[in-house]
Amino acid sequence: MFAPLLVFLFVLVASVAFGQNAAPVKAGDRAPEIDWTKVVQSPESAKYQPSLTGEYTVLQFLPPVTPNAQAIDHWNELIAKFRDQSLQFVWIASEKWAAVQPFLREHPMNGWLLIDEKNEAARSYGCEMGGDVIVDPSGEIVGFTLFPDAQQLAGVLDGKAVAIARGTAHDQVFRLLQEGKVRLETEPERWEPPHAPEKPDIAPLYEVHISPSKTNGTEGSSGPDFWVQRGFDLKAMVSMAYEKDLSRLVLPKALDNDDKFDFVVVLPKEEDEQTIRQLVQRAIEKQFKVSAAVESKTGRGLCDDGHQG
Repeated sequence: MFAPLLVFLFVLVASVAFGQNAAPVKAGDRAPEIDWTKVVQSPESAKYQPSLTGEYTVLQFLPPVTPNAQAIDHWNELIAKFRDQSLQFVWIASEKWAAVQPFLREHPMNGWLLIDEKNEAARSYGCEMGGDVIVDPSGEIVGFTLFPDAQQLAGVLDGKAVAIARGTAHDQVFRLLQEGKVRLETEPERWEPPHAPEKPDIAPLYEVHISPSKTNGTEGSSGPDFWVQRGFDLKAMVSMAYEKDLSRLVLPKALDNDDKFDFVVVLPKEEDEQTIRQLVQRAIEKQFKVSAAVESKTGRGLCDDGHQG
């Protein structure tokens, strides 16, 4: 008797980080250095390694690539519009290259792509949660924005970009933007860090507690020695535990329903995230009597009993 299969077709790794209140750099500051050895893709016409001097640069900090096909389309359109201008485009992502590479075969991306898995570059610019930075040919930051448009970039190239602080009075903003000037922000958008999550008061063990949920809605928290997710259906939990795209999962019919569960684990000592996820994976396979498999998009389907047909 074979165990039913959870089928994963493609990988999706989401990276989330919370910024601090104060931005590390602002408009007018020298742009922090970037480790260009982490570039994994370059423009077809490129005959050089990128640099933050010599021409204008758009740095786009958008951590996950695979769920952002629409953003890639917008990115490619901007690059096409400014193909003959002294302007280079660098997308900086924290998603693993192993996940991004197959996705880009179906959604090609132009410009440079740099993988910054530890968010080192993002932190140095204050863009852990995303955002775009415009750097001038001297290596100074012109300003910040979210998803720049063609008008903004044209204004930057024409010397008509003005970095304005958030909260500036509307009448002052109006005066600053006269004569065709375009607005950038003086600092990146920042988010308050979340409150420290509360660890469940249960005995620490290398065991995941799975139980029917009574939670109204969903909630989750985690730390180096605990992991809690409440009110999620099994498919959502499989997506989370195995780091797989929800839309690419296939569960046995008997388990693909709206039943909600709580997943709680408190460990005797601190462990890395991968170790905790592996504990959750084993707990899912044990409790629901399933096994996991990865199949290509053109792979064979599954019969109701989990056998391949």
